[in-house]
Amino acid sequence: LAATIMASSYVIEFQLDEPPSDAVSSLKFSPYEQKKCFLAASSWDGSVHYWEVESPEDEPEKEWSEMDMEVENGTNIHRGMKRMGGPIMDVCWSQDGTKIFAASCDHTVMVWDLASDKIFQVATHSGPVRTCDMIVCPNYSCLMTGSLDKTVKFWDLRAREPSITVGLPDICYGADVAYPKAALITAGKKTVLFSLNHGPIEEKTLISSHSGQNRCVTFVKEGMDHPIAIAIGNTEGKANIQYLATKKEFDLFGCHIHNSTQQHNTNDKYSVNDITQHPIHSTLATVGSDGIIGYFSTEDGIEIKRCESKGQAITACDFSSDGKLLAYAMGYDWSKSHETYDSSKMPQICVRLCAEEAQN
Repeated sequence: LAATIMASSYVIEFQLDEPPSDAVSSLKFSPYEQKKCFLAASSWDGSVHYWEVESPEDEPEKEWSEMDMEVENGTNIHRGMKRMGGPIMDVCWSQDGTKIFAASCDHTVMVWDLASDKIFQVATHSGPVRTCDMIVCPNYSCLMTGSLDKTVKFWDLRAREPSITVGLPDICYGADVAYPKAALITAGKKTVLFSLNHGPIEEKTLISSHSGQNRCVTFVKEGMDHPIAIAIGNTEGKANIQYLATKKEFDLFGCHIHNSTQQHNTNDKYSVNDITQHPIHSTLATVGSDGIIGYFSTEDGIEIKRCESKGQAITACDFSSDGKLLAYAMGYDWSKSHETYDSSKMPQICVRLCAEEAQN
């Protein structure tokens, strides 16, 4: 089955003002409890930004080109920026949307209290911190942090020391949380699963059969509530879905691998840099070093749609909680070494209306 190619001229999207000066490592929309829609971004330049983003869906019908022009000029407000002590690898929101957590290469996790505009240290590791995720359960809440020091720590934010520290099989590359599960991907193509019902308890470790290194992970949820599988993207253009309760597993067909006329040409494989599930339609979106956004069915892995290449790598993406918007960041990810770096292409963050294109 051939995927439908989406021409960018027929999709409403716009750039955010005042993006970071270096590649974006993480994008996260604010939680659904918020009345307004906010987007947080972390960057290799050591900065964390957030914007108020307004959907243009209430605009009257116009020609697409005219709509694009108006959207670009009036639907986002840059609300603030903070700098940390090193490149920022990940961000997440507090459940009430009043705070932003940032995981840094300086071995710390900071929290930005938006009301007071102050930042405070809330977690530390002995190596760069790769991930930060809020865990909210019926009987407790905590911050989960994964690091290149080969540990994951769970923090009660009222205490100065971690409640639990667990050794990982290797350095942490990514993580996701969907109650009652948490997952961390590591080097060695491993995924460590935790049960969250009675406090974080290590459950099992899965090993990917793919040749590439794990790059990104998200839970696949049934009815958008209960996690039934994990979707993992890797550095060689592949992604697959592994079910938690059974041995069922399948690839997302095509993903970020392109046919080449030259035999053994390795340049047709592009890293899958991020993967996320649409909150309404349950489809998966992937973004990669090829500059392409792809949509895939979680039922069989078939590619549904893809956008035309943006001309530079897409490093991160996220859906808004209402499923109306997809944010994605463009910037060089060094997956093809310094030889293909183009200093004239500056980092950008774009938001596009996605409710229709994400439908299965």
